[in-house]
Amino acid sequence: MTVIRRTIISGPEIKRRLMASAQEVLEKAAEDTRARTAEGIAAGGGGGPSSPGDYPNTQSGDLEDSYKVTTASDADGFTAIVGTSAPHAAALELGTSKIAPRPHLSPSFQEGLEETRQNLRSKAKAALRGG
Repeated sequence: MTVIRRTIISGPEIKRRLMASAQEVLEKAAEDTRARTAEGIAAGGGGGPSSPGDYPNTQSGDLEDSYKVTTASDADGFTAIVGTSAPHAAALELGTSKIAPRPHLSPSFQEGLEETRQNLRSKAKAALRGG
């Protein structure tokens, strides 16, 4: 008699694979967002204020160099944060009562969203196939 067996992966193993895949994709997305933000600011050049709605022009280089990625994980999931401690970053991103917004982090994030979604789909499929 011929016996055919197929191994089914367990729920915890599926979760482990999916979480590892998601973490890999989110780390890349965060780093790509950081890089696009810095590149967008640097591309603005210097020499004066930027136009409202554009990436802020670089004056000293401290804003573009200040963006960092921090990550954290625990049993419930993974977090990747792109942020800065530059005091003027929020005023430029969101605007104030005196200056119009010069968004730089939001457009950098939005630009990478579709790629991140595609990467998540691809990695999840691979994880479920055992790859």
